[in-house]
Amino acid sequence: MFYLFHFTSVRKCWARDYQERIMKKNITEKLTVKKIHGIPYIRVIRGIGIINEFPAHNHKQLCIGIILTGTRAMTFGGDTTTYKKNDMFIINPEQVHTCTTPGNTPHSYIVITLDTAAVNITENIFFRNIIARSDGICAGFTRLISVIESGVPLLEKESLIHSFIEIILPLY
Repeated sequence: MFYLFHFTSVRKCWARDYQERIMKKNITEKLTVKKIHGIPYIRVIRGIGIINEFPAHNHKQLCIGIILTGTRAMTFGGDTTTYKKNDMFIINPEQVHTCTTPGNTPHSYIVITLDTAAVNITENIFFRNIIARSDGICAGFTRLISVIESGVPLLEKESLIHSFIEIILPLY
């Protein structure tokens, strides 16, 4: 099944067109959204083998992601940054952006979305869109994804979410 997470209402038609283009091209892209039981303010989104462009859109939630394979170009306010394997990125709530795949080579990524009110991040914080390469932050994010998707107790999951947010907040 193919899922797209929150896009503005204008994007509903685009999502249908996107799905039709994938089927016509016989592309094996997979974009999934996973709800985390007991933690309604977080989702895990996985894009596997993504090659198509995502035109200008926004999300209601804070999105924190990492590129797993390939490269992905993202444009925020006219400025384009190319992210490669192990690069992390942040998309602020309601921040309009586009996503493309340089060279039409598939890329894969994982993103967590957070309802900022639920994790006590005030609306006036605006993250820069790239996290400086840091093995420690990448390892922390990878561990966060692993724990969120595991069967550990909810308190441990929520504690790790808040700890990770506290680690990245001072960087911005």
